[in-house]
Amino acid sequence: MNEGPGQAHWDGQSETGGPDSLIFLAADAPPFLRNAGPRPAPTS
Repeated sequence: MNEGPGQAHWDGQSETGGPDSLIFLAADAPPFLRNAGPRPAPTS
């Protein structure tokens, strides 16, 4: 993500990242990602 906060949820855990953050997930963990900020998250 390049702007604003985002959250990743997997296996009952969650992690929030801000601009220029990376969140690494296990290959077999189905993630759910969401925009945690007040504005729409840019996609590019």
